[in-house]
Amino acid sequence: MALATALGMICLAAWAQGTQVYLCHGYHGGYYLTEEFGYQAALDELFALVDGAPGCKVALELEPYTIERMAHGEVFQVERRGRDKPRVAFWGAGGPGKAVAECLPEAAHSGRHGMRLRLDEGPFVNVCEARPATDLTGVQLRFSAWIRNRRGDAHIYIDAHSPAGVIEGSGKMSQPVPADGGWHEVVLDYVVPQGASLIYPQGRITSPGGEADFDDFSLLRADTGQELLLNADLELELLPTLKDRERLERLRALVKAGRAEVIGGAYTQPIMYMLGQESVVQQFVLGCRAVEEALGVPVRIYAAQEPDWAGQLPQLLTQMGFRGAIYRTNWQAFGAAPARNAEIVWWVGPDGTRLAVVPMPEDMRAGWGLQGPSRPLVERMAAKGVRRPFFLDLYDFVSGWVVKPEEPRAEGRITSGLAHLCRGMPAGAVAGKEVELSAWLRPRQPGAHLYIDAYAGPNNLGGSETPCAPADGRWHLMSLRWRVPPGAEIMYPQVRIYALSEAGDVDVDALSLKVVETGEELLPEWAVEGEGLPEGWAAAGLEGADGKAEVREGDAHEGRRYVRLTMVPSVLQATLATPSEYLEVVGEPQEEWPDAYGGFEHRYPWGILGGYHLRADREMERALLGALRLDAVAGLGLRAQRDDLWRLVLIGHHHDAWVCGPVHGFGIWGAGYQRYADL
Repeated sequence: MALATALGMICLAAWAQGTQVYLCHGYHGGYYLTEEFGYQAALDELFALVDGAPGCKVALELEPYTIERMAHGEVFQVERRGRDKPRVAFWGAGGPGKAVAECLPEAAHSGRHGMRLRLDEGPFVNVCEARPATDLTGVQLRFSAWIRNRRGDAHIYIDAHSPAGVIEGSGKMSQPVPADGGWHEVVLDYVVPQGASLIYPQGRITSPGGEADFDDFSLLRADTGQELLLNADLELELLPTLKDRERLERLRALVKAGRAEVIGGAYTQPIMYMLGQESVVQQFVLGCRAVEEALGVPVRIYAAQEPDWAGQLPQLLTQMGFRGAIYRTNWQAFGAAPARNAEIVWWVGPDGTRLAVVPMPEDMRAGWGLQGPSRPLVERMAAKGVRRPFFLDLYDFVSGWVVKPEEPRAEGRITSGLAHLCRGMPAGAVAGKEVELSAWLRPRQPGAHLYIDAYAGPNNLGGSETPCAPADGRWHLMSLRWRVPPGAEIMYPQVRIYALSEAGDVDVDALSLKVVETGEELLPEWAVEGEGLPEGWAAAGLEGADGKAEVREGDAHEGRRYVRLTMVPSVLQATLATPSEYLEVVGEPQEEWPDAYGGFEHRYPWGILGGYHLRADREMERALLGALRLDAVAGLGLRAQRDDLWRLVLIGHHHDAWVCGPVHGFGIWGAGYQRYADL
């Protein structure tokens, strides 16, 4: 054991001397992802980040279409739809089916107007103001609204999202309001779950044929009484426009100062392997031109959150003056770049053209996404030759997901891991039954919560956890109910602390696990206050963190003694660098990767929308190419309109337009491009 420990220390010292981690906070989005107010809010948070964290640098895969519209505003008639009159600020309304959402004086409970929702077909229609939640983990909120229901199922609802999507089990709904045509106040208490970055408080109708009015919303912190909604009474109205010269100038200054680098360059970020050849060329011609004209700098690095790749990119990007690419896919649901354990390689295209690319090390991949930096991950990659890894997290550019300047990771300091106080116990006698896990917790740092899961042999059968307890140094009763999976052989009730800060501890008292049906106590050892930990319990750190537990006396919630669980996270200091700066560090590639696109995983959702959008795009492209050929021969006078004609084609290529936008109606599709015939 002593020899193994010594060898481990030698290996860790060698790792520390030979490995350097590079990090860039990256964001992906624009007007296709969020409507104008949401995009402006995200930009304001970005400016606050770079102002408040002097060492922070960011990479922005913003749609060149969006950057161009920030400079010039709406150009086509289709872009002016929904922007000809003021709109309720910060709120969005609609749904995936056939529905109507109108701001009307006759829908008001108080003030000048309220929101009337009607659901004709589909699963729901809602009105929602999304709010950032990274600072609200474990905080209890009180959400309320006034509803006048005429028919159907009308209620308020709230759920939470992480960057990976909706958090399972985070949704909570009020009781439906009686359909009596009278006003009713509805109140819903909600605890923000661990990992939440955004919450979506909303008024909702879920029954086809339903119609109701909504007004006077409120979302209060229970501890301080602070109102979290920006336009709770729906009275603030703003005239929406795509033009935003003020924020564009701030963005231009950041790029000029080297604090931000615009990457990508494709006009509307298409899934390129689905496009016609000339369309791919025009994506870069018009996209790179738009960025350089608006920001004064060329795009030199290609990267994409989505699977926006094609096999001929080395030839095209080299001819366009690109220096290199980050050959990875951050969101891999519809396709993924292959892995390769290298810091930088030459991607050799079909014609022999070489492009310097930073590939995805195989250990960086995690399901349909990429893992963030942690010491264990860096050690695994270093063992495979990647000693200067580059992490680029291209998160969706939405308000609430931008790193806060006060967070350690804003300056490259990454904490990871967790600690737990845990006991394994047989689960066969309660398999299929509902149990309740509860305890009194007193945390001083964020991240403390209860958790339980079960196994059958080596297979994890799933688990459940509570929200994090408020980190205020006071006792809080936390509890959850969970049905033990059929076939479970062993289960693990536990208290855990996530590494949300650079240290953490929580006091634990009166831990209990009961069978709901009978009230049988499964953890009787916690009723005995001994000098050591209760029998069968132990503390440990996971994923690089250290954890320990000790019994303390005095100021317990019950009796004389309690247990203190302490967590020391794994801390990793990364060097902040833009993609171009990282390419400077690693230098020219020393190995070639012939046909790097050959291992690309294609997962396009064939059949979505009946393939109509694909056919419409190809028909538009063919019609334009035919007209341009005729113009070259017969002089039809199209030369002056050529670029705008191509822009109309490219507008329909955005990846969200193909796989998300027309289905969900977010971003610019909510008011403008709703049919391909519009283009």
